[in-house]
Amino acid sequence: MPQKLRPMLATLSHHPFSDPQWLYEIKWDGVRALAYCRQGRVQWVSRTGRDISRQYPELADLGKALHGDGEGGGSAGDGNAPMDAVLDGEIVALDPQGRANFSRLQQRINLTGDAEIARAGEKYPVVFYAFDILYARGAILLKTPLQARKAWLQQHLATGAAIRYSDHVAGSGVELLALAKQQNLEGVMAKRAESAYAQGRSRDWLKFKLERRQEAVIVGYTDPQGSRDCFGSLLLAVYEPGKRQYRYIGNVGTGFSAAVRRDLLARMRALPRRRAAVAGLPNSRFHPVAPALVVEAKFLEWTPDGKMRAPAYLGLRSDKRPAQVVRE
Repeated sequence: MPQKLRPMLATLSHHPFSDPQWLYEIKWDGVRALAYCRQGRVQWVSRTGRDISRQYPELADLGKALHGDGEGGGSAGDGNAPMDAVLDGEIVALDPQGRANFSRLQQRINLTGDAEIARAGEKYPVVFYAFDILYARGAILLKTPLQARKAWLQQHLATGAAIRYSDHVAGSGVELLALAKQQNLEGVMAKRAESAYAQGRSRDWLKFKLERRQEAVIVGYTDPQGSRDCFGSLLLAVYEPGKRQYRYIGNVGTGFSAAVRRDLLARMRALPRRRAAVAGLPNSRFHPVAPALVVEAKFLEWTPDGKMRAPAYLGLRSDKRPAQVVRE
């Protein structure tokens, strides 16, 4: 079994299309994870390589849900003994309507104590949507065409309340995106049916977002004013690899609860108070912090000078490294 696989990443596209040579899936609004299943046990690894198994105890049954009998779709525990495998998918928290809700997942991501993890698990349960398999039965499947990998996964995965197969449609990208919009979902993934699994960014996987979102790095914060406490707004930036610097993309001052404000302020105060190499910073007064915290924001559009218009905070992204955060 390979020990350190890197997830295949999609390229953002603004031009939806339908093509019989492509598979289309719902884009789940959660945390990407690779699942290493060994002898019935599972280790969950984030896209940055961090072990997140302890965060989601209700997903431990995945290690028993893969079987070699080809009778997928049953309950975990049917069929042959569990097999060793590596799966790719998304951990999500669902709202009462069955839609992935990143805000609910935020209540789980940064917990550390067993008791608080257990309480959050009861209040905000998660599910794992498996959409790819990279290793099984002693064979590395990275060069196997996607369509065959998904067929094998669907056949051998015993689904349950917390373990699900992420299905797809072939050739109907525009139609699925319209359905996703109707259901207020995040977007759609388009994947070339015959593509191999490329570790890293690829144009064989495309993503179409219905809502403009951007991951960003906190590089500072302003003082609170009026009725706000803790801080006024966060100064956000993205990394420019070619220039080895960050670029300022605007401030976000909405979308925080009182508890989130307190938590963020404590995290920022614990960071070194130094200015990073950030281009385009405003001349107004703010408190600089080292670029270590990654957040996600939604916004209306990009302004001509490269700033987010009307951004709102969505949550922290502990599964992303600052140097990986570039403008999409």
